[in-house]
Parts: sequence; C-alpha cells; structure tokens
Amino acid sequence: MKSELLSRTVKPVLIPLLLLTAVLLNGCGDGSGESTTSNTVSDSSGVAESLDIQTRVDPAAARIDSLKASLFDDPENTQLLSDLGDAFFESQRYQEAIPVYEKAVSIHPANPDMLNDLGLSYFYIGDQEKGLDTINRAIAADPVYKHAWLSKGFMLSSLGRHDEAITTLNKVKELDAGGPLAKAADDFLREMEGSLDQGTEGSD
Repeated sequence: MKSELLSRTVKPVLIPLLLLTAVLLNGCGDGSGESTTSNTVSDSSGVAESLDIQTRVDPAAARIDSLKASLFDDPENTQLLSDLGDAFFESQRYQEAIPVYEKAVSIHPANPDMLNDLGLSYFYIGDQEKGLDTINRAIAADPVYKHAWLSKGFMLSSLGRHDEAITTLNKVKELDAGGPLAKAADDFLREMEGSLDQGTEGSD
C-alpha cells in the first residue's frame, strides 16, 4: 500500500511531472502483415512470448491485468485493491482508480492512506470539494498522518486558498522536520510565494 512519494516517500501525483503517462506502443508484429493468431493459439510457447512482449511494451497495463486476476480470487484483499488503485492512479486513470479505492475504504474506513489516495483521485477528476472532504477524513482518522496534510496543502494551494495552504504546509514541516515531505511542502510554499509576488507586481 503506498504511503509515500515514488519510493513511497512522496506521493506521485503531487509532482505531476513524475507521472509517466505515455504508453510506448511499438508496432505489433514484424511488418510482414501476416497474421499470427492461429500460431499463438496453438503454440503455448507463442502465447508466452506474446505475453512477454505485451509486458515489455505496456508494463502498466500488464500490471493492472495481473492485479485484476489476483483480485478475482481474493476480491476483499485490501492490499491488492490498494495496489490496483495505485496502478490506475499512476497511469492518470483516476476515474478507474476511484471505485477501487472506494471498495478498499469500505473495508477499512479509517485507513488514512487509502483515504488520502481516494481524495487525490477525486481532486484530479475535478471534484475538489469531495477530494478535500476525503482528505479531511484521512486527517481525522490519523491527525499526524503527514501525507494527508501535504495532499491538503497541495489542494488548497491549487485552489488559490493561500492562507489555508500556508498553515497546512507548515503543519507538514512540523510533522516531517527535515524529511522529504517537509521539502515538498517548502517547494509548494516557494511556488505560492512566487505566484503571489507576480500577482502583486501585475496589479501595480
């Protein structure tokens, strides 16, 4: 279950540039135009090779398919649900991530990490109110869960609610003094300061 961005120390969506959304789709086949369907069906080694090619060409889709298959046998496994939600999330497929996270939260309604992920997904499909409400539920479940505080600061900053964002991001710095989330909070604070300075100059 993710609780930190990238190496699970910082949430990936909080730094959108790190979300690798392009899927490399190299042309299937060797350009000869010949169909390999019958060979693939009849030759188990061909099936294995085809799956291997799919995994290398589109690892994100392969991971999603694998997690779905695992959940078919264990549909209430919250670790698998969280991992599947993460896989959708990291592919910017937030709409698909939401029902997966919602199911995980229905099983463990006070899990701050799952609530944090769900709140960010809502926010990224444009439902800012529901996103903030869900993040506040994560903070209520665990008031020292610094990832949720960082997510809230990011949301407030994005919405232009600068005073609230500053207070929230300073809370992250308090909870994670000297840590990677405190650094991320500092980055957001600097961005806000720069934006506010530009706005002041433009109004002169």
